[in-house]
Amino acid sequence: MNKQTQLTRTLTVTALMIAMRLIIEMIPSIKMGNLVQIGFGFIGAALAGVILGPYRAAVVGFFVDILGNFLRGEASTFFPGFTLTAVLGGLIYGYCLYRKELTLPRIFVTVLIITVVINLGLNSLWIYMITQKAFSAFMGLRILKNIISLPLNTVILYVLFRNQTMQQIIEKYRV
Repeated sequence: MNKQTQLTRTLTVTALMIAMRLIIEMIPSIKMGNLVQIGFGFIGAALAGVILGPYRAAVVGFFVDILGNFLRGEASTFFPGFTLTAVLGGLIYGYCLYRKELTLPRIFVTVLIITVVINLGLNSLWIYMITQKAFSAFMGLRILKNIISLPLNTVILYVLFRNQTMQQIIEKYRV
């Protein structure tokens, strides 16, 4: 494949990952109070990391966060910290899962890193900065949510990535 064809293919797959993630993120989240929600965006973020690698998955995270705010009509509530975590999430998924064997321990460690660094770390900091509520006001519920979602997200990703059809899709579209 020549360089121009490879570039076109990479841009096309990246655009498809952005569209897929935007669609997945439109699936309603399960809300637990005003500060905690369980969503399905992690599936698209992980898939982008597996197919595109860390840097392209980070770019996907950037565009999905920006475009998602506009599509959901939340442009006025945009906060750049969440864009940063979307970028870092793509980097982490890509670094840990791109061109690697997708074993249960590898997926668990990846989801654990996302849970601790992104969900409990940075996103909690952003919530604090936006709401000015003390960490103690919302961390208990966020910790509980993440204790529940860590094994759940791990199993969902493991089952998804072990699916034969999904493995064929990954091999076909990986750049």
